[in-house]
Amino acid sequence: MPCQLSPVLVSGVSLPTVLRPDAEVLRKSVIFRSLRDADLRALSVCLRVRTIAAGQTLFREGDPGDSMMIVGAGTLSAYVHRKAGVHDEINRMGPGELIGEMAFLDPAPRSATVRAVTDVTYFELDADGLDILRKQAPSAAGALVWATLRDVTRRLRRMDRLIVHELSRKPGSLPTQVSRSDRPGKDR
Repeated sequence: MPCQLSPVLVSGVSLPTVLRPDAEVLRKSVIFRSLRDADLRALSVCLRVRTIAAGQTLFREGDPGDSMMIVGAGTLSAYVHRKAGVHDEINRMGPGELIGEMAFLDPAPRSATVRAVTDVTYFELDADGLDILRKQAPSAAGALVWATLRDVTRRLRRMDRLIVHELSRKPGSLPTQVSRSDRPGKDR
């Protein structure tokens, strides 16, 4: 059974009965393979199972980011708007991949629109769930943060390669100045 419906006790308080992912489903994800069984169970308690139909939008570029998701099944597409009616796909995400993780690292609005390509089941973690995870299973919270950082780093490297490729096609187009909001140590 991939998910279970059960009431959850955290620090003696019963949380609402919601559909939660089974720990074995989470273990299939590369980012959670190294977690101990107890940490996987703690993580599954903090995640909510959600579904979205093909063609529906999960969130839009510019929306506030208040949660991150892990794809359980299906495919999602992330894209950015260039001009009226024109958008570019920047990523496709499938099972085990993170979505919306930048919202946990930086409180800026969502950087892309994400839409379901197929029917999708995903596991959502909001700030309250992360707080419970940090208190109840700090090693699981730490593993999640490290997985998030690795994923963001992987995407940054991909973007670096794309930028270098584009610049090689357009000699002399390298920007000469970094905008103030992109300098290290500056708050937005």
